[in-house]
Amino acid sequence: ALGFATPAFGHLALLKTKDGELSKRVGGSDIRGLRDAGIEPMAINSLLAKMGTSDAIEPFADMERLVASFDISKFGRATAIYDMQELEKLNEKLLHQLPFSTVKDRLGFAADEAFWLAVRANIKKLGEAEQWWEIVHSLSGYHADDLDYLKTASELLPLEPWDENTWSQWTKAIAAKTGRKGKDLFMPLRLALTGLEHGPEMKILLPMIKRSKVVHRLGVPFL
Repeated sequence: ALGFATPAFGHLALLKTKDGELSKRVGGSDIRGLRDAGIEPMAINSLLAKMGTSDAIEPFADMERLVASFDISKFGRATAIYDMQELEKLNEKLLHQLPFSTVKDRLGFAADEAFWLAVRANIKKLGEAEQWWEIVHSLSGYHADDLDYLKTASELLPLEPWDENTWSQWTKAIAAKTGRKGKDLFMPLRLALTGLEHGPEMKILLPMIKRSKVVHRLGVPFL
């Protein structure tokens, strides 16, 4: 009626959860809720751009690459499944590849690139990075068992300066002294130094924690 070309319209399939209905009341997370849950905007975009297509769902760190890969003709007519667990996994994969420049203004503490590269592969939400910042910089110790073993380990602790070879040098000396190996060798040290059974490689964390705090955390009593 206006004399213009008729627009071409594309239609996306309906969405549902694995359990069925998707609505504001049943199974649907609003954008504010996803943001509060620590889901990255590009994780949401990456999911929406591929959900219901034959393409693999993978994380895209920027819109330019995502737009270039987008093809509306690939969307099928069948109802697409929205899976919150899939979105969370996509969010985790996205964080693991993000450069420091894209997150430094959002971390809320004085992180540097070396720290980010050390911890990003061990977080599922950006907010979890702060926990590792506290672990690295806290003056507190962590409760641990096997205190005789830790005392021996502290006596064999190398002097600074430290680098990524220090952990290997230290644990080899401990193994030679105590005869321990594998989990029995490493886990008491990780627990004493980080309070957790998992996390970034200790060869990277150890130089960040610094010798004075390592000595404190290997000592008795633990705070």
